[in-house]
Amino acid sequence: MERKEAKRLEARLNLGARGRLPKSKRLSLKPGPDGIMVSREKRELAPVSIWLGGKEYRRFCQFGNLPSEAIVRANLGKFVEGVRAAVWQGLDDGRLGMHQERMEIANSIFDVEKICADFGGMDARGFVDTMGKPMAQNKAFRYAIRQFFKDEEFAKAVCRVALRDYLLR
Repeated sequence: MERKEAKRLEARLNLGARGRLPKSKRLSLKPGPDGIMVSREKRELAPVSIWLGGKEYRRFCQFGNLPSEAIVRANLGKFVEGVRAAVWQGLDDGRLGMHQERMEIANSIFDVEKICADFGGMDARGFVDTMGKPMAQNKAFRYAIRQFFKDEEFAKAVCRVALRDYLLR
């Protein structure tokens, strides 16, 4: 396949229903000796993992607000602790319900996000920005909480572990 044909195919693949796809979803095709080399146009972020309470939490988020994602990655342990505390607080005061047979929270993940973002929820003390300065309870911190919950599968896994630990305490 010639370079010209590869470029034409690449343009057709990267066209979505509303026009050109975002960079995070676009593919790059390059002819090589073994055939066509396919890669993403935008380099992916490396996964970040932490150990907390004998459990490993690994986050693979590739989308959303990049400055907020940098704050989440820098403070992942604190965010996981904050979400765990919010789940326990929500279960204690009745704002969250649970399905014991399925070991899940009955409410949506956005209810947990709301508990974290409320004034009495997750506190900004101990969190640092990407420059290492302490964060305040401001818009940037709220956006970082929202970014944490955009990776819904990761947030649900943190909530499931928090629910299991709540029941075993």
